[in-house]
Amino acid sequence: AFFLSKIHSIEVDRFGGFYREKSYSSWPEYILRPERNLERITQAAKTMEIEKSLLNKAIKILKEHLKLYQSVKARLLHGDFSPKHLLVRDNHIAGIIDFENAKGGDPIFDFAWLNYFHGESIPTQWLINGYINKAIFESNFEIKMRLYSLHLGLELIDYYESEKNVAGMNHARLKFLEILNK
Repeated sequence: AFFLSKIHSIEVDRFGGFYREKSYSSWPEYILRPERNLERITQAAKTMEIEKSLLNKAIKILKEHLKLYQSVKARLLHGDFSPKHLLVRDNHIAGIIDFENAKGGDPIFDFAWLNYFHGESIPTQWLINGYINKAIFESNFEIKMRLYSLHLGLELIDYYESEKNVAGMNHARLKFLEILNK
């Protein structure tokens, strides 16, 4: 958690990606990216038997919380934070690898990513306990976790379908419906 805190302490000059992904002028613009890609996501969702009305509901929820995103300052995010990217030596984290999905945004996004993929097996509490800047957990943490998970769900529906990754599509469908119904 110390390492992730250090990564998040770095201010960056953009929102969104540094490599393959384009950058955005604001965090709300990045979070609402699925709305601009809704036609493509809708086609992908059909393959997974997800109704368009559910996609629209998710977009509506994201839009209803625009004020939460307005004050976000761009911080360096890992973008794919998970145990497989931790280098461990003598039972201590010695480093973090694989920054190809690094982006600028809200540090809570990295928590949402970890929870989205590993929440069942790795509770985010261990990360929260060791995180230096406890202020990010004081207000709106839980709602932002849900909102960023909805964003991820919409994007991953599109991604896994485009890759024809059946396991990924199944996971994306289940997680999207779970998060939407919370």
